[in-house]
Amino acid sequence: MPPTLDPERWRQLEPILDEALDLPPGDRSAFLERACGDDAELRRLAEQWLIECETSDGFLEEAGGAYLERVIEASPFDPSALARVGSRLGAFRLLSVLGQGGMGTVFLAERADGQFEQQVAIKVVHHQGLGEDARERFRFERQILARLEHPNIARLLDGGVDADGAPYLVMEYVDGVPLDEYCDARGLSLEQRLLLVADVCRVVAYAHRRQVVHRDLKPS
Repeated sequence: MPPTLDPERWRQLEPILDEALDLPPGDRSAFLERACGDDAELRRLAEQWLIECETSDGFLEEAGGAYLERVIEASPFDPSALARVGSRLGAFRLLSVLGQGGMGTVFLAERADGQFEQQVAIKVVHHQGLGEDARERFRFERQILARLEHPNIARLLDGGVDADGAPYLVMEYVDGVPLDEYCDARGLSLEQRLLLVADVCRVVAYAHRRQVVHRDLKPS
């Protein structure tokens, strides 16, 4: 794991990593030379983080990607989450609990700053036991998710840390049903179902090309 960085150093490093990850591996060295200039320490940190992104399981791949699915599955309900309903989190007001899991809670929320009307899903990660390395990795990989722009992927709209120190993600809210329920309700044939699966595969391939691995896809 690369070393923990102070906030100012991270602000320097994050845009460099973001752009470098969009480049073919063979073009990254020349880019880092231009972007880091004479700052050898910045170059070293950028190289460490790029290696980490290419070779290890990311925090969001488990605590963000798989978590986004696991957290909405049935699990023991934590009544304390209800205490947050009606409160503000950033520009949004929490309306209800959509689901809970071992990693956190998902809330339905609406924009409450008067700018425009919008409903979103806010996923708040249980932060107890999260070290600074994990928080730093969460911030960086949140930026990776922000680059995913595909009509079949719920968009990452915002994110941050709440007053208690818990990281959260603001996601596009999709009021839908599991794929198997959708197919059964419409009496789709095997061929029609396979066409939908092919669409899913294209979306997964899109994410893979951007260094994002879901790791928790289910048949439903």
